[in-house]
Amino acid sequence: MAAEGAPQVQPRGSAESTESARRKLKSHWNDGVRKGGITLTNGKTWDEEWDPTSKELWQQVAGYLIHIHTYEYTVPGSSTKMLAHLSPKVAKDYFIGLVHLAKTERFLRDATVQKFFECTIEPQQGSMKTPDQLWYFGLKTQVWDQAYDRAAKAGELTDKSAKPIYPEDCHRVAVKCSQEDSPQSSLVKLVVNSNLRTGGRPMENCFINIDAMEYDTLHKAVKLKSPQVI
Repeated sequence: MAAEGAPQVQPRGSAESTESARRKLKSHWNDGVRKGGITLTNGKTWDEEWDPTSKELWQQVAGYLIHIHTYEYTVPGSSTKMLAHLSPKVAKDYFIGLVHLAKTERFLRDATVQKFFECTIEPQQGSMKTPDQLWYFGLKTQVWDQAYDRAAKAGELTDKSAKPIYPEDCHRVAVKCSQEDSPQSSLVKLVVNSNLRTGGRPMENCFINIDAMEYDTLHKAVKLKSPQVI
Protein backbone atom coordinates (compact mmCIF):
# COMPACT_ATOMS: atom_id res chain seq x y z
CA MET A 1 0.00 0.00 0.00
CA ALA A 2 1.40 3.40 -1.03
CA ALA A 3 2.34 5.82 1.71
CA GLU A 4 -0.02 8.72 2.22
CA GLY A 5 0.93 11.63 0.00
CA ALA A 6 3.28 9.53 -2.17
CA PRO A 7 3.10 10.26 -5.91
CA GLN A 8 1.07 7.75 -7.87
CA VAL A 9 2.80 6.53 -11.03
CA GLN A 10 0.36 5.65 -13.77
CA PRO A 11 1.20 2.54 -15.82
CA ARG A 12 1.98 3.15 -19.46
CA GLY A 13 -1.22 2.90 -21.50
CA SER A 14 -3.53 3.70 -18.57
CA ALA A 15 -6.41 6.13 -19.05
CA GLU A 16 -4.67 8.87 -17.04
CA SER A 17 -1.31 8.52 -18.80
CA THR A 18 -3.06 8.54 -22.20
CA GLU A 19 -5.02 11.66 -21.31
CA SER A 20 -1.82 13.34 -20.11
CA ALA A 21 -0.19 12.58 -23.47
CA ARG A 22 -3.20 14.08 -25.27
CA ARG A 23 -2.96 17.26 -23.22
CA LYS A 24 0.76 17.59 -23.95
CA LEU A 25 0.20 17.23 -27.70
CA LYS A 26 -2.59 19.80 -27.71
CA SER A 27 -0.44 22.14 -25.64
CA HIS A 28 2.37 22.01 -28.20
CA TRP A 29 -0.14 22.73 -30.98
CA ASN A 30 -1.66 25.69 -29.16
CA ASP A 31 1.78 27.06 -28.23
CA GLY A 32 2.73 26.87 -31.89
CA VAL A 33 -0.35 28.86 -32.86
CA ARG A 34 0.21 31.49 -30.16
CA LYS A 35 3.95 31.88 -30.85
CA GLY A 36 3.51 32.15 -34.61
CA GLY A 37 5.12 28.82 -35.43
CA ILE A 38 1.85 27.44 -36.80
CA THR A 39 0.12 30.16 -38.85
CA LEU A 40 -1.95 28.23 -41.38
CA THR A 41 -4.80 27.69 -38.89
CA ASN A 42 -5.41 31.47 -39.02
CA GLY A 43 -4.93 31.71 -35.28
CA LYS A 44 -7.26 28.81 -34.48
CA THR A 45 -6.25 26.62 -31.54
CA TRP A 46 -6.74 22.85 -31.39
CA ASP A 47 -10.36 22.89 -30.27
CA GLU A 48 -11.42 25.56 -32.76
CA GLU A 49 -12.23 25.16 -36.45
CA TRP A 50 -9.25 24.58 -38.76
CA ASP A 51 -8.65 22.54 -41.91
CA PRO A 52 -6.98 19.19 -41.13
CA THR A 53 -6.85 18.22 -44.83
CA SER A 54 -4.23 20.86 -45.64
CA LYS A 55 -0.90 19.25 -46.47
CA GLU A 56 0.77 22.64 -46.18
CA LEU A 57 -0.50 22.91 -42.60
CA TRP A 58 0.95 19.54 -41.58
CA GLN A 59 4.25 20.45 -43.23
CA GLN A 60 4.29 23.62 -41.17
CA VAL A 61 3.51 21.65 -38.00
CA ALA A 62 6.43 19.34 -38.80
CA GLY A 63 8.75 22.32 -39.23
CA TYR A 64 7.59 23.83 -35.96
CA LEU A 65 8.30 20.63 -34.02
CA ILE A 66 11.78 20.43 -35.56
CA HIS A 67 12.74 23.95 -34.48
CA ILE A 68 10.74 24.41 -31.25
CA HIS A 69 12.77 25.49 -28.20
CA THR A 70 11.71 23.65 -25.06
CA TYR A 71 14.11 25.08 -22.43
CA GLU A 72 17.53 26.69 -21.92
CA TYR A 73 20.41 24.78 -20.40
CA THR A 74 24.09 25.33 -19.54
CA VAL A 75 26.65 23.16 -21.29
CA PRO A 76 28.41 20.99 -18.68
CA GLY A 77 31.86 22.32 -17.80
CA SER A 78 31.29 25.77 -19.26
CA SER A 79 29.13 28.85 -18.96
CA THR A 80 27.72 28.47 -22.48
CA LYS A 81 23.95 28.48 -22.62
CA MET A 82 22.04 26.66 -25.35
CA LEU A 83 18.41 26.31 -26.30
CA ALA A 84 17.23 22.72 -26.13
CA HIS A 85 14.98 21.39 -28.87
CA LEU A 86 12.90 18.27 -29.06
CA SER A 87 15.06 15.27 -29.85
CA PRO A 88 14.63 13.81 -33.36
CA LYS A 89 12.65 10.85 -31.97
CA VAL A 90 10.39 13.02 -29.79
CA ALA A 91 9.74 15.48 -32.63
CA LYS A 92 8.72 12.60 -34.89
CA ASP A 93 6.60 10.98 -32.18
CA TYR A 94 4.80 14.29 -31.48
CA PHE A 95 4.09 14.75 -35.18
CA ILE A 96 2.65 11.23 -35.48
CA GLY A 97 0.70 11.80 -32.24
CA LEU A 98 -0.91 15.02 -33.48
CA VAL A 99 -1.93 13.40 -36.75
CA HIS A 100 -3.35 10.41 -34.87
CA LEU A 101 -5.21 12.66 -32.44
CA ALA A 102 -6.76 14.66 -35.27
CA LYS A 103 -7.77 11.45 -37.02
CA THR A 104 -9.15 9.49 -34.07
CA GLU A 105 -10.57 12.23 -31.84
CA ARG A 106 -10.79 15.76 -33.17
CA PHE A 107 -12.30 14.93 -36.58
CA LEU A 108 -13.41 11.34 -36.04
CA ARG A 109 -16.91 11.81 -37.53
CA ASP A 110 -15.90 13.89 -40.55
CA ALA A 111 -15.92 11.62 -43.63
CA THR A 112 -13.87 14.05 -45.74
CA VAL A 113 -11.16 14.23 -43.10
CA GLN A 114 -11.12 10.46 -42.66
CA LYS A 115 -10.63 10.07 -46.40
CA PHE A 116 -7.66 12.44 -46.23
CA PHE A 117 -6.09 10.47 -43.37
CA GLU A 118 -6.08 7.27 -45.42
CA CYS A 119 -2.59 8.47 -46.32
CA THR A 120 -1.45 7.34 -42.84
CA ILE A 121 -2.36 3.68 -43.47
CA GLU A 122 0.55 1.40 -44.24
CA PRO A 123 0.03 -0.30 -47.63
CA GLN A 124 -0.23 -4.07 -47.70
CA GLN A 125 2.99 -5.97 -48.28
CA GLY A 126 3.84 -5.94 -51.95
CA SER A 127 1.62 -2.95 -52.69
CA MET A 128 3.00 0.39 -53.77
CA LYS A 129 2.29 3.54 -51.79
CA THR A 130 -0.16 6.02 -53.22
CA PRO A 131 1.10 9.58 -53.87
CA ASP A 132 -0.62 10.68 -50.63
CA GLN A 133 1.03 7.89 -48.66
CA LEU A 134 4.40 8.79 -50.16
CA TRP A 135 3.83 12.36 -48.98
CA TYR A 136 2.87 11.39 -45.42
CA PHE A 137 5.51 8.73 -44.80
CA GLY A 138 8.13 10.92 -46.45
CA LEU A 139 7.17 13.80 -44.16
CA LYS A 140 7.51 11.58 -41.09
CA THR A 141 11.01 10.62 -42.17
CA GLN A 142 11.91 14.24 -42.84
CA VAL A 143 10.91 15.26 -39.32
CA TRP A 144 13.50 12.89 -37.86
CA ASP A 145 16.15 13.62 -40.50
CA GLN A 146 15.91 17.40 -40.31
CA ALA A 147 15.69 17.44 -36.49
CA TYR A 148 18.85 15.34 -36.33
CA ASP A 149 20.60 17.50 -38.93
CA ARG A 150 19.68 20.68 -37.05
CA ALA A 151 20.89 19.24 -33.74
CA ALA A 152 24.18 18.04 -35.27
CA LYS A 153 24.93 21.43 -36.82
CA ALA A 154 24.14 23.20 -33.53
CA GLY A 155 26.39 20.85 -31.57
CA GLU A 156 23.50 19.56 -29.47
CA LEU A 157 23.66 16.26 -27.65
CA THR A 158 21.41 13.91 -29.62
CA ASP A 159 22.15 10.80 -27.57
CA LYS A 160 20.90 11.34 -24.04
CA SER A 161 21.36 7.75 -22.93
CA ALA A 162 22.61 7.05 -19.44
CA LYS A 163 26.27 6.18 -18.96
CA PRO A 164 26.67 2.44 -19.61
CA ILE A 165 27.43 0.08 -16.76
CA TYR A 166 30.06 -2.55 -17.60
CA PRO A 167 30.92 -5.90 -15.96
CA GLU A 168 33.83 -4.23 -14.13
CA ASP A 169 31.38 -1.77 -12.54
CA CYS A 170 29.09 -4.61 -11.45
CA HIS A 171 32.10 -6.43 -9.98
CA ARG A 172 33.06 -3.41 -7.87
CA VAL A 173 29.48 -3.12 -6.56
CA ALA A 174 29.42 -6.85 -5.74
CA VAL A 175 32.75 -6.58 -3.85
CA LYS A 176 31.47 -3.67 -1.75
CA CYS A 177 28.25 -5.56 -1.01
CA SER A 178 30.22 -8.63 0.04
CA GLN A 179 32.33 -6.50 2.36
CA GLU A 180 29.22 -5.08 4.01
CA ASP A 181 27.69 -8.57 4.28
CA SER A 182 24.14 -7.58 5.27
CA PRO A 183 20.75 -8.91 4.06
CA GLN A 184 20.19 -5.68 2.12
CA SER A 185 23.64 -5.72 0.47
CA SER A 186 23.14 -9.38 -0.46
CA LEU A 187 19.91 -8.46 -2.22
CA VAL A 188 21.62 -5.61 -4.08
CA LYS A 189 24.40 -7.96 -5.17
CA LEU A 190 21.87 -10.49 -6.41
CA VAL A 191 20.03 -7.83 -8.44
CA VAL A 192 23.21 -6.36 -9.95
CA ASN A 193 24.68 -9.76 -10.86
CA SER A 194 21.44 -11.17 -12.25
CA ASN A 195 20.90 -8.07 -14.38
CA LEU A 196 24.40 -8.50 -15.75
CA ARG A 197 23.82 -12.17 -16.55
CA THR A 198 20.48 -11.49 -18.28
CA GLY A 199 22.00 -8.91 -20.60
CA GLY A 200 20.58 -5.89 -18.77
CA ARG A 201 16.97 -7.10 -19.07
CA PRO A 202 15.76 -6.64 -15.46
CA MET A 203 12.13 -7.60 -16.10
CA GLU A 204 13.20 -11.19 -16.78
CA ASN A 205 14.66 -11.48 -13.30
CA CYS A 206 11.12 -11.35 -11.91
CA PHE A 207 10.57 -14.86 -13.24
CA ILE A 208 13.65 -16.42 -11.68
CA ASN A 209 12.83 -19.28 -9.31
CA ILE A 210 15.22 -18.91 -6.39
CA ASP A 211 14.35 -22.40 -5.11
CA ALA A 212 15.63 -23.84 -8.40
CA MET A 213 19.12 -22.35 -8.02
CA GLU A 214 22.00 -24.81 -8.05
CA TYR A 215 25.67 -24.48 -7.16
CA ASP A 216 28.01 -25.36 -10.02
CA THR A 217 31.08 -27.02 -8.53
CA LEU A 218 33.11 -26.65 -11.74
CA HIS A 219 32.62 -22.91 -12.20
CA LYS A 220 32.24 -22.23 -8.47
CA ALA A 221 29.07 -20.22 -9.04
CA VAL A 222 25.31 -20.38 -8.56
CA LYS A 223 23.43 -21.22 -11.74
CA LEU A 224 19.76 -20.84 -12.62
CA LYS A 225 17.44 -20.62 -15.57
CA SER A 226 15.76 -17.42 -16.69
CA PRO A 227 13.07 -17.17 -19.38
CA GLN A 228 13.43 -14.68 -22.22
CA VAL A 229 10.47 -12.31 -22.08
CA ILE A 230 9.44 -10.85 -25.43
